Amino acid sequence: MFMMRRACPTDAGALYEVMISSRVFPEALKNISGEEAIKKIKESFKEKQFYIAIQGKNIVGYTSFAPMGLYPDLELLSRTVNKREYCMSSGLVVKPSFRNKGIAMQLKLYAFKEASKKYKRMYSTLSANNKASVRLQRSLGLKKAGEYNRKGRKMLIFFKRL
Repeated sequence: MFMMRRACPTDAGALYEVMISSRVFPEALKNISGEEAIKKIKESFKEKQFYIAIQGKNIVGYTSFAPMGLYPDLELLSRTVNKREYCMSSGLVVKPSFRNKGIAMQLKLYAFKEASKKYKRMYSTLSANNKASVRLQRSLGLKKAGEYNRKGRKMLIFFKRL
C-alpha cells in the first residue's frame, strides 16, 4: 500500500534519489553535482508543489505542479490563459521497480485534487515519444491542447478542467 502526501523541502534528497534511479532529470539539474541539485530542488519548493508516493519509509515517486507563468517555453500558451487560474504539471517520476502498479495514476489524481483548491485547469507537457505518459494523460481525462518543438523534440500539451 502506498501513502500520498505533500512533500516538503526536507524531502529534496529523496526526490533526487528518485530522479537518479529513474534517470529523469529536469533541464535545470543536468550537469551539476548532487549537492547542487538537491539545493535547487529545495529552492523550487518556493514555486512548486510536490506530492510524493511513499511505501514504508521510502519515497518511490513524485509529481509536481506550479503556476502557469513559470514556463517560458510555453510563452504563447501562457499569454492566452489567465495565469492565476491555471497551473502546469511539471513532473511525474516513479522509480523503475515500482512502475506498473498504479502509482503514477494515484499521484496525478492526488495532485488534481490539491490543485483544484486553487486552480481551474491544469496543463501538462510531455514528449510525443513517451507513449506510457500519453496513455496515462488520456486515461486521466486530459485532452490534447496542442504541440510544439523543444530542442528538436516534438512535445504535446494536454489540459484538464479541475
